[in-house]
Amino acid sequence: MIKNRFKKICKEFFGDDEENIIKFDLNDVSMNSVIDELNTIGFGFSKKMIAVYNLKINETKQSKSKSAKKEKKNLSFDLNELIQTLDNMDKDTQLAFIINNEDVDDTSELYKYIFEKGKVIKLKELSPDDWLRFIKDRFNKRGISISDEAIEELSKRVNGDLNAYFNEETKIMMYKQSGITIEDIDALVPKSLDEDTFKILNCLIVNDKDGALKVFRDLRIKNTEPIMLVNTIASNLLFMYNVKINLEDGKSNDEIAKITGSSTGRIFYASKNIRKLTTKFLKKKIDELYELERSIKHSEVDRFLAFEMFILKF
Repeated sequence: MIKNRFKKICKEFFGDDEENIIKFDLNDVSMNSVIDELNTIGFGFSKKMIAVYNLKINETKQSKSKSAKKEKKNLSFDLNELIQTLDNMDKDTQLAFIINNEDVDDTSELYKYIFEKGKVIKLKELSPDDWLRFIKDRFNKRGISISDEAIEELSKRVNGDLNAYFNEETKIMMYKQSGITIEDIDALVPKSLDEDTFKILNCLIVNDKDGALKVFRDLRIKNTEPIMLVNTIASNLLFMYNVKINLEDGKSNDEIAKITGSSTGRIFYASKNIRKLTTKFLKKKIDELYELERSIKHSEVDRFLAFEMFILKF
């Protein structure tokens, strides 16, 4: 969502001019580099957009005097110099701070300056219910009828990926202009790879190796590469491993959700799935997947046969 909104902002700013976007990641460079760029005249382009990533505006709310000191320390640059530069910024230059987390303190001096002089755009991740309303509105605006079952299935298959949704939406609307049903979604929109990977992992956890092999062989027919499954399963097992360690430390589901950055619902289901699994077993399987990934990337094994052997030995 952030990426699409930024593209829209750039399109509106540049218009028919050639886009000139300069990106800075504050994990790699200092804000002084950004200030230098703001003070530099652009050559060869009539306009320039400066995009700054990973700015930290995450102060704890406190008194103004303490807040100002803490802000200067946390941001590690001269805030007055930045503000002075922004006040004198060329009209054909724009600056965008792109922050991909919710931990932003709206009482900070920099936030207040941006709010007053520029524009703050907050994008909230869509919940499952938001997705259903979003899809319905998209089709209604184009005068295309779609059943509630089709909306729900489409939401499941794009699995929260906005770019994937837009691609599938275009395909569906080209195919049919009204009366879209769940059968149309089934015919046109592939199931989420995460969903199939989850099925494989669930089968393995309950020792249903035949079921896991069946899902994998169906995916092979669709030309799904095993390396993609290896990465996704490893990620899920690592998540389970972290949940298991925290459960053994006596932490609650709410505490684990905060630590892992996931929902309490996901923690609840994960804790049920891993009840009979030990941390030693989970770590062993993660290590096996790491070795399998390395072997596949170095062409040391037949990737399809090697993944089947992983399933059979699980």
